[in-house]
Amino acid sequence: MTERLLEQIVQLENGLQHQLEQETERAAQWCDRELEALDRQLEEIRGEVRQQDKEVVEREKVRIREEAKLLEAKEGEHCRRLSSLPDADLRRVLRSHLTAILPEPDHDHPDGKS
Repeated sequence: MTERLLEQIVQLENGLQHQLEQETERAAQWCDRELEALDRQLEEIRGEVRQQDKEVVEREKVRIREEAKLLEAKEGEHCRRLSSLPDADLRRVLRSHLTAILPEPDHDHPDGKS
């Protein structure tokens, strides 16, 4: 009887081992299916984000072009006003800017001594 009981225990262990292997295989297949589904979802989301990025870029391009047109018109008007100034006024303004930029002649020594 002990030998028969031992055989039944071994058979049960073998059966349990076989069931465990089957469950492990099913779990691995389920994991693979879930990973594939997640990969598909990720690609869909990436596609949506790329589309949203394109739309944002296009909106910004339109906004920047409009802003550039306004700036161009404003600066064009400024240039027209400047070009209508008399030469004497322009020379006076230019002279004041040049004196601020260029050194005065009495401070410019060729030997480098002040």
